[in-house]
Amino acid sequence: MAILIKNATIVNPGGKDYPEKMDLLIEDGEISRIDKNITAKNAQLLEINNLHLSPGWIDIGTQAGEPGYEQRETLETLAAAAVKGGFTKLVLAPNTDPVIMRRAEIDSLIKKGESLAVSILPTGAATAECKGKDLNEYMDMGSSGAVAFTDGRNGLRDPGCLSRCLMYAESAGKPIINRPLQMSFNPFGVIHEGKVSVSLGLEGIATEAEAIALHQDLMVLSYSGGRLISLGISSEKAIKTLSANDSNHFAGVAAMNLLYTDDALKDFDTAFKVLPPLREEGDRKALIKAIQSGKIKFIFSNHDPMESELKDVEFGAAAFGASTLETAFQMSWTALKEKINLEDVISLFTSGPAEALGMETPQIKEGEIADMCFFNPEGEEIVLRENIHSLSKAVPALNSELKGKVFGTLIGAKLNLVH
Repeated sequence: MAILIKNATIVNPGGKDYPEKMDLLIEDGEISRIDKNITAKNAQLLEINNLHLSPGWIDIGTQAGEPGYEQRETLETLAAAAVKGGFTKLVLAPNTDPVIMRRAEIDSLIKKGESLAVSILPTGAATAECKGKDLNEYMDMGSSGAVAFTDGRNGLRDPGCLSRCLMYAESAGKPIINRPLQMSFNPFGVIHEGKVSVSLGLEGIATEAEAIALHQDLMVLSYSGGRLISLGISSEKAIKTLSANDSNHFAGVAAMNLLYTDDALKDFDTAFKVLPPLREEGDRKALIKAIQSGKIKFIFSNHDPMESELKDVEFGAAAFGASTLETAFQMSWTALKEKINLEDVISLFTSGPAEALGMETPQIKEGEIADMCFFNPEGEEIVLRENIHSLSKAVPALNSELKGKVFGTLIGAKLNLVH
């Protein structure tokens, strides 16, 4: 069935500019026409007040539960959360059980994703069991559909191993994704090291743990070549290491770190216990400036759902992780709305991550397969527990009002609306 989208403001970073509201006709999953006053018999009509649409949003490093940790998140609940968040592509971390480190596991994820309301882009584990030692078969996984290689939340902290990973991944035409955080610097840290950690009597994680790790990663990258995606820049000290002109390094910031600081932890709410940790106000402002200067290339959700048994415990014993896929854009837009224009913010969810992954920049134009997100930047939404699609209810923004409202996504002929 054809789909007719009426009176939409098109936000198209890096593509054709549409200064007026337009209609779009989708036929057989393809954008067949963009014009004003389109009519189409028997087409499904989509007309929403102040409707905006953009290329579908891409999330790098999303943590799924399935396979192995379905009590945290199944692929079906993850897909529902993605629709609610406006994402059409999820780049999944390999930290499951079994670890995603073989061709068969890549094939299985892609096959399961075919029936979902989101496109699954698997990554392969950079090292065996994500333990940071022996490298896996990159060529095999890459030819099967892995878009990058990473040890996910574990990180690659041995410089020799990272060097080999970068060179091997480059030969496979893929990037390495790494998290720049040296936890051995503060092995018992649970929040940012600063005034709040002292006042709460909690072990801190110093900004040096991030800055040292990032500096090491960039030194290794300079030596080895290849492409490196750094997930989770959170501190002003780390930002000083970044350059806006690196063509083979792409830094991303978690949405939470743009809106919240470690002050949110004063009530010991474990939904705010995440890695990288929430830092101080000076760090938060520095992150926004780094986006404006081009040092930070994209925003990611940092979605790492955990079951209640691991979160509803004493703060120090609680697991790191939160359910953030559904609110990533809203947290970002709430933090950035008065500082960065809408098209530039949308680029941090579209062309930014696409460039980091070496993918073609998504665009809204005639002849393209439909892949888009529907939203209202002027909308507002109170985040309620009963409206959360993720199995994990450890949602930092719970019961707060955020800017922006997502209506759903369109992938090919598959229209997925938030109810």
